[in-house]
Amino acid sequence: AANILWAGGQLVFQSVRGLMDAADPEQLERVVSALEEHRRPGWIDVHRLRRLNLGEEQHLDLHLTVPRFWDVERAHAEQEDLERVVDAHLEGRSSLIAHVDPCVDACCAFCSYEPCPLRATAFTELRKWNVPHAIAVADYVPAGRKD
Repeated sequence: AANILWAGGQLVFQSVRGLMDAADPEQLERVVSALEEHRRPGWIDVHRLRRLNLGEEQHLDLHLTVPRFWDVERAHAEQEDLERVVDAHLEGRSSLIAHVDPCVDACCAFCSYEPCPLRATAFTELRKWNVPHAIAVADYVPAGRKD
């Protein structure tokens, strides 16, 4: 009976620890640094970076904002390139999946992609990608849209 209680307690402890596990700050820093280092003009922004434990594996996901006039093939190719960049910098059993979001007019000020046929305002400067920025919900998401 004691052995069963011990084994059951260990299972519960491991399950709760996996659910409550905080993101590894060093891993998130490696991911964001890799994105910043390999950043492309069409990668307008990254946000909503999250880490989930799936058993022994760590899964990361994030949102990538790209020009809204890109076709699906182009956006998908950039998404796969971004995933390859990050996967090359992950250690152990980790993976990343990027979700692609179209830009909105509010992105124009920090979007360096040229030529842009839909630019609403002039480009002023790139946003610096760091962990606090990458884990936040984008500040330009239109009201009512679930990001």
